[in-house]
Amino acid sequence: MERPDIFNRLKSGELIRLSDPEFPKIDEIVNHTIRLSARLNSTGDIQQLRQILIEITGSADRSEG
Repeated sequence: MERPDIFNRLKSGELIRLSDPEFPKIDEIVNHTIRLSARLNSTGDIQQLRQILIEITGSADRSEG
């Protein structure tokens, strides 16, 4: 039986160790999000802010409140 990918394992609450062979996938996403956060904090353009937030969250939910 094939083992679920690291992101599904993480979502299900499984403890993920740094030595996990798939851990670099998490590391890559974390580093990408850190770079996006830096861009988010350095822009004042509302459209650019929205685009960066969509990329970080994966959502274009426009609801308010």
